[in-house]
Parts: sequence; structure tokens; C-alpha cells
Amino acid sequence: MRIVERDGPEAVSLRELATAAGVSTAAPYKHFADRSAVLAGVALKGYQDMIERLREFSAARNSRKNLRAALVAFVQFADERPGLFQLMYIPPRGLELSDPDVKAAELQCYESFLRLVERYYGPMEEKVLRVRIVALWSTLLGYAVTRLRHPLQPQMLPRLTDAQLTAAVLDAAIGVP
Repeated sequence: MRIVERDGPEAVSLRELATAAGVSTAAPYKHFADRSAVLAGVALKGYQDMIERLREFSAARNSRKNLRAALVAFVQFADERPGLFQLMYIPPRGLELSDPDVKAAELQCYESFLRLVERYYGPMEEKVLRVRIVALWSTLLGYAVTRLRHPLQPQMLPRLTDAQLTAAVLDAAIGVP
């Protein structure tokens, strides 16, 4: 987890993990089939952490504040844990996180997000809800990735604090219920 968070998922190798842990280079293979299995375990932990964050917002009553707070928490997660965020949402080319536990946690995370969106907008046709989620998700993920990989240039930014800029992007993404 520390290597992923510090250097990104591309930096993980079983040989280096073994060296860092002070064990033989064969030792990791007693617990993991390969590098992908290690990264799947790290991604699983990331999804579990994200689910916990979303659970806090799902339990509260104010759906308007909860959705906004959950979206801010997602952006903060990307800011605070960029390597883990990249592993979960934009994994390196060639890395397939097809582990059933990871897929189940990813689905649970999505369903938590779905419930927050449903509560915020109220009853609507399923098709409309799904399209709204895709638009909201695309904006949110795009904003988080932009902050990580392609920092906004000074000429792009109005005179806003980081919190104000994030709030403005979320306002645009959420729209009017």
C-alpha cells in the first residue's frame, strides 16, 4: 500500500516488496500468485476505504449536503492517495483487476454512489437516472484525474481557492435537481 501510494501502481514489483519486507524473493509467491494479485489486494482495500467514506454520507439525512460531501470526499481521496486512486480508477495499461472480490467491492462502491444520487434527485425514470450518474461520474472522475495528472494552469483558473473551485465544478456537475 505504501509503495502504491508513494510511487504509483507501476512501481510495485514482487522482488522489491520482498526486499522491503526483508524476506526472500520467493516469499511473496506463498501469498500471491503474481503482481496483479498484490495490486488487486491493494485496490480491494482502497474500495473498502471508499465504501466506508460513502457509508457515512448514506446514513445522514440531508441528501443535498450528503451528495456534495460524498463528491468532495472522492476528490479528497484522489488528492490524498493519488497512487491508490490511480490503481482503482485508472489502472496501468495491461493490468486487469478482475479479482471477484475487487469487482464486488467496486460494484458496492458504485451502488453506494447510486443511492446517494437517487436520494438527491428523487424519483425518476431508471434510464434518466443512469444517464445522470454517467454525466456526474464523468465530470467527477475527469476533474479528479485532471488534478492529478494535468494540473490546471493559472490562466485557466478564476481567482478562487481550491475549495471554491471544487465547489464550482461540483455545482456544474450536479445541476439543479
